[in-house]
Amino acid sequence: SYVWSVNWSYDDKYIAVAIDSDPKYDLFVYSFNGSSLSFLDGVDLIGTGYSVRWHPNANSPYYIAVGTSNSTSELQLFSFDASTNTISLQDSIDMFASVTAVAWSPDGNHLAVGLSSSVVSVYLFSESSLEKPVAVKLPSPNMSVEEDALNWDSTGNYLAVGVSSSVSGDANLLVYSFDGSI
Repeated sequence: SYVWSVNWSYDDKYIAVAIDSDPKYDLFVYSFNGSSLSFLDGVDLIGTGYSVRWHPNANSPYYIAVGTSNSTSELQLFSFDASTNTISLQDSIDMFASVTAVAWSPDGNHLAVGLSSSVVSVYLFSESSLEKPVAVKLPSPNMSVEEDALNWDSTGNYLAVGVSSSVSGDANLLVYSFDGSI
């Protein structure tokens, strides 16, 4: 078994964990009371959960974005109901390449998605679904976004992307300005 990604909820009450427990891939949610973890719920993923991120907004229900990789690579969006401690799939998008990283903008209105296919996409988030992607090709077709290597600045105006080249092995840090498009 491998733990691929771990992320705290915005209020530090819950922890989401993506685990590869061959032959299954799972998303688990735990609560933490300051001294002990309690398992709350788990769902099967369609592939390895490379990146798990809770939605940052306290004014919405709990949402978890998961980037997966396997024979079918998907961006999956789950809701977590804290009253029943259940995880439910809300949206799923076939990405046609490994989803190596996901990152919510600070206001929670956008979700950046890094792919192994030299692309970064930014989706508009609206009422439990992902809409209208804006995509940017990386400077080289041999570059891919590294696992968990996406992060927004605190204003949501800039997106940092960690990439590597499959040809040269070089690693680079790219920063994109974001104003609704990249």
